[in-house]
Amino acid sequence: MASGSLLTGPAEVAYTSWCRWSELQPRSWAQERMRGFDLGPIFVSEPFAGVRAARQVVSEADWDRVIALLADGKLDVGQIAGEMRTRTDRWSSTVLLGLDSGTTASGAVVGSRRPVMGVVAGLDVPSIPDSEGIWKLASPPYLRPGPDLGRIAPLRSLANWPRVLLGVDWPGSSTVPPPAAFVVGRIQSTAWIVRVEPDFKAEQLKIHIAWDESKVDPLSCTLVIRHELDGLPLSTRAVRISDYPNSDGTSSAEPRSMDWKQRLLTVAVPRGPRRTDWGVQLLAPDGRLLDERPVATRIEELRVSLRVGPEATPVNEFSVGDSKPPPTSAERDLALEEASNIETDAYAAAAVGAG
Repeated sequence: MASGSLLTGPAEVAYTSWCRWSELQPRSWAQERMRGFDLGPIFVSEPFAGVRAARQVVSEADWDRVIALLADGKLDVGQIAGEMRTRTDRWSSTVLLGLDSGTTASGAVVGSRRPVMGVVAGLDVPSIPDSEGIWKLASPPYLRPGPDLGRIAPLRSLANWPRVLLGVDWPGSSTVPPPAAFVVGRIQSTAWIVRVEPDFKAEQLKIHIAWDESKVDPLSCTLVIRHELDGLPLSTRAVRISDYPNSDGTSSAEPRSMDWKQRLLTVAVPRGPRRTDWGVQLLAPDGRLLDERPVATRIEELRVSLRVGPEATPVNEFSVGDSKPPPTSAERDLALEEASNIETDAYAAAAVGAG
């Protein structure tokens, strides 16, 4: 066993493929139509010699037996049978794996598109046989080169197949190891951070939040924004979502009145000191951690320069992202002071984000 998970969640998740589940999620960007194929929610296949990909559904009656075998480092579900190179004392305590926590364990459950509460076992991953990031199905033997074969050609190739079919953040190439973890947990759907989108011109962070209306009112939740520089804390501030207006003027619809597949609550908060590490936590009304983007260094600017010859003057130069020069110490100190004084004002707005 190289990577995987055993997750408890609604039946609709179990009987929906990871590909289709991803398409159903609310998002703040345009949905791109997937090219390739989908094997559905239940399958066992061998995309490359010695590499097996499988997704199975565990019945409620079979759950206790599966868990008992896991304690001995064995997995036996449907047509999946194998051993995990791990010890029972390597299981972690209960942890929350955020949607984008960047950890090895979170890479094993990206298909859930939700935070996951569970325990994690680190795996000693065996060497992966030769495999590639693009899985190509064999063409039907009765089709000869021609229009018919050309029409189905795009449907026989699937790029990034581990993420699309298995919900595992692995490019599929044997040159890169898969996330060496096995997660046993429950999918959390109270509220979660779909995306954090930096707005460099307005110097804001647009935080897009989705939620289950039967479990929480998102306006009762709190956002905690933290900044660090060289590993040292700069600022921490809590933002009460209920303090923010529920529209930025682009839509008259109230997000909480929309279907969960189409709605997002977007909260725009001040970016804080530029060129510093930052992270965001989403807290429930009782203070429980619902989701998190950990404090980390993030790419803020990309510069592209086109030259002809090694010593030539650039023919074209442009940048994407925060094109302003790095802040001075005085500017950073001023940004810190402004961030600490902000409570509720025109810096923030909530808006509807429709997929």
